[in-house]
Amino acid sequence: MRGALLDTHALYWLVGGAKVLSDEALVAISECQNADTLYVSPITGWELSVAAQKAHAPGRPDLGDKAPKVWFRDAVTLTGARS
Repeated sequence: MRGALLDTHALYWLVGGAKVLSDEALVAISECQNADTLYVSPITGWELSVAAQKAHAPGRPDLGDKAPKVWFRDAVTLTGARS
């Protein structure tokens, strides 16, 4: 496997424990984590920041009490991804 680039939703779902990623996707992510070939685009941090500012938007990400850049940094670290 060459590697995988998580999009914004995949990172959010993975870190949040949402049961929306397929078993195949989770296996591929795990393999990339083990091979140190899991990536997240820096634009994901920006997308999360913009989405979190939309107070009344359906599907707005719940980042808890963390600022978007802190949530993104922690998510990248937690998943072992590179940004």
